[in-house]
Amino acid sequence: MNKTFNGEALSELRKKRQLSLERLARQLDYKFGVYTSHTTLAMYESNKVQNPSFTLVANLADLFEVKLDYFVKDKVE
Repeated sequence: MNKTFNGEALSELRKKRQLSLERLARQLDYKFGVYTSHTTLAMYESNKVQNPSFTLVANLADLFEVKLDYFVKDKVE
């Protein structure tokens, strides 16, 4: 079965840490030097964009202290 990005997992972790999308974008930029706009993050959370870069997913996993597979789910076809 194919895998895809799990935007709901990102949303859940972000809200659990009480981060706005803007704040999350700033943290990614500050910690990793990777600029990602808050609108792009919103699109990932809503699964409108399903293939973020591996680097971004790795950075999110590092930032939230979870394994990479936390952000992966089976793709429904």
